[in-house]
Amino acid sequence: MAESKSMRVAYGEALRDIGGLNEKVVVCDADLAHATMTNIFAEKYPERFFNFGIAEANMTCAAAGMAHSGLIPFISTFALFGTGRAYEQIRNSIAYVNANVKVACSHSGLCVGEDGGSHLMPGSTSAARRRFPSSRLAQTGSRTTVITTILCPLRREIIPRLN
Repeated sequence: MAESKSMRVAYGEALRDIGGLNEKVVVCDADLAHATMTNIFAEKYPERFFNFGIAEANMTCAAAGMAHSGLIPFISTFALFGTGRAYEQIRNSIAYVNANVKVACSHSGLCVGEDGGSHLMPGSTSAARRRFPSSRLAQTGSRTTVITTILCPLRREIIPRLN
């Protein structure tokens, strides 16, 4: 039987793997690396991992600046914070100007388990994100769809050309 892994672990492993394919990939987190599993990337590439603490708005604006300087930032936080605390910054600093920032929000379901009930915000996070200009929203339901969602759209920018 195949080993079962959570979607968060799949996300962390996928970030680590694409980090090995392109040194421009950076990961930003809002003091949740052990919950979003970005710690997997941080262990392998500590010089490309940035912990902003409980400051999602600041993380979002910094990631936009990183994107404008040629990096490929992935920002990670809980859905409630990514669409609540950082809503205006994502809209204005990323979506409106079409900055190449990947926003990954976990804990958007009906139950967030041991990470706390105050982080629960089902449905409304997706509704808020759908309104952003020039953005795509993908909601994954399995480890395979997490990996596919991250890797497929990025294959041209993440994997350097062989010629």
